[in-house]
Amino acid sequence: MKKTVTPKIILNNLKTWVSDPHTITGLLFLGLVLSGSLRWHWGHEPLAYILLLYFVISLGIRLDEIVKRLDEIENRLIDLTRSAASQAFQQKDQLQKVSSQLETQAKEETAAEPP
Repeated sequence: MKKTVTPKIILNNLKTWVSDPHTITGLLFLGLVLSGSLRWHWGHEPLAYILLLYFVISLGIRLDEIVKRLDEIENRLIDLTRSAASQAFQQKDQLQKVSSQLETQAKEETAAEPP
């Protein structure tokens, strides 16, 4: 079965592709390197500095993504911990109620037994 490609699909894919910070950074530095070497006749040294700057900025973008991911994981763990703690407190309350009911029944049975 052949898939048809509609302009809507192309635009959605293009929006996803363009919204990626790595793509934007790569295209920006590619344009800077091409214009620097072709238009301004930069030598090896300025191009090496531009490449180093690109790696530093790419690393910063990646570290930002990692921090966001860790924040999401931390928030999920906090939510899980809170729900587990609330469940533990509910179970503790239920066990205390059952324990008090059993103690009451035991007292009634010992009081009802003839000496």
